[in-house]
Amino acid sequence: CLKKARSNQHQHVDYENLDIDLVEFLKNSMLENKYQLFWIPPEELKYIRLQKTVRYAYWKKTHSDVVCKELVNLKDINGGYYDAFIHELNMHARSDLCENIVRFLGVSKDAINDQYFLIMEYANDGNLRSFLKKNNHLLNWYQRLELAYQITKGLCYLHSEEIIHRDL
Repeated sequence: CLKKARSNQHQHVDYENLDIDLVEFLKNSMLENKYQLFWIPPEELKYIRLQKTVRYAYWKKTHSDVVCKELVNLKDINGGYYDAFIHELNMHARSDLCENIVRFLGVSKDAINDQYFLIMEYANDGNLRSFLKKNNHLLNWYQRLELAYQITKGLCYLHSEEIIHRDL
């Protein structure tokens, strides 16, 4: 379930423009070589549309669509906004080693409202429910079993990292 090392498409963190807690987390993670965490400058993202707490954007540097996930479920985590953000960032960084999980690309900040975002891979077929509803008639039993197997591998990896996926 381990992914190959990423290409050099990301930029090193601009520590002067980040808040202290986030800076410490990023520095410690990089020093310990635990996770590859990347800062994506806001000017590299062109927002396409907004849907509740998720923004869809075009990442100019990679010429690809991405999802910008805003943190909103803060009541589940003790501490403030930054603690919740660091917690979420840590979970995504830990789960990024598995090819069966949507890829975490980095962190960015909205220049207008100072809101941090987790930048995630965009799944162009939408969520699994939408994909199955639209394509169910095109899938044979082998393909359905393969999808179930891939989902199981992703969940097994999350559980091995003591991460619970809450909205299956």
